[in-house]
Amino acid sequence: MDTWMQWLVVALLALAMELFSGSFFLLVLAVGLAVAALLAFLGLDAAVQAAAAGVVTLAGWSLLWRKRRSLRPSSPPMSLDAGAPVQLLAWTGPTQCRVRYRGAEWEAELIGPRHPDERYVVARLDGNTLEITADNA
Repeated sequence: MDTWMQWLVVALLALAMELFSGSFFLLVLAVGLAVAALLAFLGLDAAVQAAAAGVVTLAGWSLLWRKRRSLRPSSPPMSLDAGAPVQLLAWTGPTQCRVRYRGAEWEAELIGPRHPDERYVVARLDGNTLEITADNA
């Protein structure tokens, strides 16, 4: 089997594995290996083939990594619970309390000053603790 065929078989194997992963990193590897197959078909030295495969693959991975990084949100997504009212059950500490929210009891942490007879709403969810704040409505 010729060298270019070997490169092409490995490229096709990487392409087949990409179908199961869906990450595009193996697709970029397959493109790099296909470039090496083309250079082998043209009769270039094995070192040139390997170097070209490496350069094309690394450049592609770098572009893919930068693209994925730019698509990430810069801030965490806003909580869908934000602004929902809670029923205060009992204070368990200076800023800690138990609240009823969505029919269940939750641990909650107060953000901001504590006022008597105040209504509270969810500010955000931190793990399994609600962070609540006074309702200014």
